[in-house]
Amino acid sequence: MFRVGVVFACVTVLAGRADSASPDPKALAIDPAVLSRAQDLVRKLGSLDFAEREEAQAGLTRMGRSALPALAEAITSHPSAEVRFRSQWILPRAAAADLQARLETFLADTEGKFEHDLPVWSEFQKLTGPNPAARAVYAELMTDPAARELLSASARPGVELAQLVAARKQDFYQARYSRVAESDHHEPSVANVMALLFAETRVAVAVQITRRPVSPSVLFNTPGVSAAVTDHTEKSRVYRAIVVRWMETRVDPVSMNQAVNIARNLELPEGAGVAARLAGLKTASSYTRAQAVMALSRMEAKEHLPTLESLLADDSVVMAGRRPVVDADDIQLRDVALAAALLLTGQDPEDYGFSQRSRDVDSVRYTYSNWSIPADRRLAAVEWWKVWREKNPGFDKEKKDKADARK
Repeated sequence: MFRVGVVFACVTVLAGRADSASPDPKALAIDPAVLSRAQDLVRKLGSLDFAEREEAQAGLTRMGRSALPALAEAITSHPSAEVRFRSQWILPRAAAADLQARLETFLADTEGKFEHDLPVWSEFQKLTGPNPAARAVYAELMTDPAARELLSASARPGVELAQLVAARKQDFYQARYSRVAESDHHEPSVANVMALLFAETRVAVAVQITRRPVSPSVLFNTPGVSAAVTDHTEKSRVYRAIVVRWMETRVDPVSMNQAVNIARNLELPEGAGVAARLAGLKTASSYTRAQAVMALSRMEAKEHLPTLESLLADDSVVMAGRRPVVDADDIQLRDVALAAALLLTGQDPEDYGFSQRSRDVDSVRYTYSNWSIPADRRLAAVEWWKVWREKNPGFDKEKKDKADARK
């Protein structure tokens, strides 16, 4: 079936019409006689008689979705420029009518018995699970013109999709923060945000579209998004799956770090996987990796304890010794990893020789700059850790088994 392009006329799906539609997509098949009439009218679009051309165009417009196959074929293969031009002019309305009919059929199929030819529906349900809530959210996104454009474009991952995502983020930023009259400010809907996140997961390679990419906080700070993801409803589980997939597909250090912060703010334990990847990413700055290390401890990601242990020999400097203490030693990544491992396992880093910069400020407990250890005590502290680990070899196993079961 012809795949509808990214530009559609506005489509509104009415519940009453969906209720009256057949749930079987086969019911949308176009009668051969109707197809033949549409093809005949397409040929007349190239008539030498202007009135005949106009009448044919009007007739095709009235045919709605029934004219879509003939129009699509004409656009791609008809030798007449006049026919191609007029077909291109009519096609958006026919495509919109076809999409509306398919959405009504989709909504009527409440038990999910049939396969439906809708943009990225197959990929969407693989991500969110084939359940009624996923169908409801998908329909919600497809009935919003802006969200529908993103979903439709997601069927063709690549640079064009990346450009559309970047442009849409910029639009959201301008709508929320631009220096215009306050009355012109508006917030993107939850549907718009979720469609954008889903579309961004479909960009296979991170493509830098703008010099100053818009922070995802523009999306996650939008009123309603946090509640939509965390309110423990069936729909929130679908939204959550989209957000988690978005986090998992981040590949550059900046967006990975932002994803970790978002996961922490939304209390999404799945973000620990991103933090673990970032902690081990040697192309990232040492302080960014240190933030990811502490995030693993803060998120109680016991299954990622091996990640912290893998960094116990990494002497990358996170913070040079220019703190209030004169001649203070550098804070190295291995120091942060050990402090995080100790906090994660319920131990006191001070027992291993660490000192705190702000002992009485609980908010900085999981801040990498809060913990330091003298250089001459590093090796001994690691050896003490190894002794403790030998006595507690299965500390991370139980939670890892649960994580593997979730996958």
